[in-house]
This record gives sequence, C-alpha cells and structure tokens, in this order.
Amino acid sequence: MKKLFVLFMICFLLLTFNVSAKSMFAIGNMYGAPSTVIISYDLQHEGIQKQEILNIPSHGTGAYDICVEPENELLFISFRNSNIIEIVNAPLLTSRGFAEMGEISNPASIKYDYVANTLYALERNTNKLYPYIWYDNDTTFTLSHSLAPYYVELDNIMSGQDIAIDKKNNLLYVADSSQKYVHYYLMPIMDTDNKFQHSGSVEVDLKPTSLTVDDGKYLYVANNSYGSKILQYDLKSSAVRSYALAEDSYVVKLALDKLTGNLFASLSTTSGMNKILVLDDLLEVLYELEDEEIVYPSGICVPDQDIGYNPFDVQKDDGVFTWISPNKIMRYTISFRNLLNYQLDDVLITDWLPSDQHVSMHNMSSDGVYDQQEHTITWNVGNLPTGGDEEEVWVEV
Repeated sequence: MKKLFVLFMICFLLLTFNVSAKSMFAIGNMYGAPSTVIISYDLQHEGIQKQEILNIPSHGTGAYDICVEPENELLFISFRNSNIIEIVNAPLLTSRGFAEMGEISNPASIKYDYVANTLYALERNTNKLYPYIWYDNDTTFTLSHSLAPYYVELDNIMSGQDIAIDKKNNLLYVADSSQKYVHYYLMPIMDTDNKFQHSGSVEVDLKPTSLTVDDGKYLYVANNSYGSKILQYDLKSSAVRSYALAEDSYVVKLALDKLTGNLFASLSTTSGMNKILVLDDLLEVLYELEDEEIVYPSGICVPDQDIGYNPFDVQKDDGVFTWISPNKIMRYTISFRNLLNYQLDDVLITDWLPSDQHVSMHNMSSDGVYDQQEHTITWNVGNLPTGGDEEEVWVEV
C-alpha cells in the first residue's frame, strides 16, 4: 500500500478542452548493468517533481536514447552496441517487453514519427539512417525497406550522432561530430520512399554530438566536451545565443518541451553531481534537477502531447466545446481511478486554479477545501482500491 498526493492544474484558454498531466522522462543510469533506471518527472507550473522510477533490463553498453510513441503512450529506449528497444507503458511506467531492430548494431539516436508510424534510428558514427515500421499488436519493428540496402545514406554526413524531427516543416536535422555543420533533409511522404533529400545546413560553432529543434524557430546544439556550450540558432534571423557550462560538465542529450519552449539537457560531470538542466528559450536557467537516481544520465524526452505518468487515468473535462463568455460560471470535473495493482491509501487530490484575478472559485464538490491564499482546492479521497470504479470531483469557477 502507498500513500499518495495527486496534483493537477486546470488550464484556462480561449477554447477549453480536456487536460491531463505531462511528464519528462529520463534515463537515469546509462551504465546501470544489469538494469537501467527510467525516471518520470511531473512538469508543473511551480517546478519539476519526481514521480516514479522503473528498472528495465540493460543491453549492450547501456541505455542511451528515449522517445515517445504517442498513439499507444509508449516509451522506446535504445542502447549503445545493441539492436534492442525496451518498451515502456508511459502512464503506468511499467515494462511492455522489448523488440529488436533488424540490421542496425549501434544506434546513436532514435526518433518516432507518429504520422508515418516510423521509428528512425541513426547508426553511430555513420551516415546510415534505418527506418522501421512499428506494429503495436505484436510488438515488432519491421524494416520499411524490404530489400537491401535497408538504410538511407544521408548526404554530407560522415559521423552521425543525433537526429531531431521538425514536424511542422517535415525536416530531419542531423548532428555530425566530424564537422561544424548541422544538415537537414526533407523527409519522404511515403514510408517506402528511400529518399531523404538534402535541403540545407546550418553552420554552428562546435562539432555537435546532440541537438534538438523547436519547429521552424530554434536549433539547439551541444557537444560532449567538458566546459563547452549549449548554442541556440534562430532559424529565421540567424541570431545566436549561448549558455556556458561549468568546466567539469558536458551535455549528453538535449530535449525540448515544444509547448513551453523550455530546453532540457542531461549533464555528465567529473564531480559526480550529474543533473538535468532546464533552460528557457532565452537560455536562462529555470531549474537544475539533481537526484540520487540520476547517475550517468543520457536520453531525455518531453512528449509533444499530454502524455505522462498517470496511473490514475486522470481526466479533466469542462464539457465546453465553444468559447467561454466572461462572467459565466463553468463547471469542470476531475475523474480518476486506480490502475495500479495495489491499493493506495490516504490519497489527496490538489488542483490549482490560475492566479488570474478574473478567475475565481464559485463552488466545489463535497469535502473539497479551498485555500484562498494558494488558490488551490484539495480533496481527501481516502483509499483507492486497485481496479475500483471511476470516481470524480468537480469545481465551479
């Protein structure tokens, strides 16, 4: 049995919709033989809070990259010197088993394109990009190119280290540690098309080993040299910003929250104080996340969608599909149930209302306690048995 605090925040926009929590997922121990730690963190308005950890089997020489398959809310984890992908259910943070990628032997980076249902894997230190079709029903990856060669050779790339997808412009960006250029390619419309047409390049001030892209806005690059920098390139104006790392630190992987524009960097240090650094789009520090589980951090990812550790199947619904008029009362519900295989005791639900002075608390379901100073509502719902019926609370604002 566990005691648990469940935290939510309602988002008020011009057009309302169902809201659920989003998590950042991190590989906490790249060298964690015989197992590797996957950690979920809740991205809340007041900061980052650790949620849960999962130990998964390690393969090759350690877990290195992680990405999201949004339709089934899965995490794909790749390993250095291995063709194995470990598969994790993101809402429950439980293992779904593993699958093999054919032909590839040492993936440096993986990214999933949900439109094409394709996982792209870059062979380390080469220009070879392998596309795989994902079959959720039988947990398999199949090479999308049925005949050899099974990979795409990317023009102008010699020592590929990382890839990022600009979904808005249908571009694939590639970091090459042998040159101070990031090349980008027009992605094929059909998954059976072998062509990734070279579309351009961005000259950068270092030889990149990691990168991420904010669709059509910013390109971020870093490398694995101690005391190097994180660089931001404006893709429209060519303006450059930089963030200098401490002399004992370097970036392993970069990831982006495309909703907020916040940048996440996993850092390795000589002092052993490994951490995850969070910067805004001005490269100002928002948080430095230190955790005893973050030992030799590597891959990190933030889903573009509202996907997170959510073992309570939390759903928020205001029932409104049109504009909300000023000075009107709106009721929204928070529904939940326990999907875990054990009972939860002493469960508290806390919901934040926006600090906007135009939003005020009007009424709430029984047993709710409103804190006027913090602008929160808390319910003590007691015990949640495993497999129990859905329950709900409501608020009128």
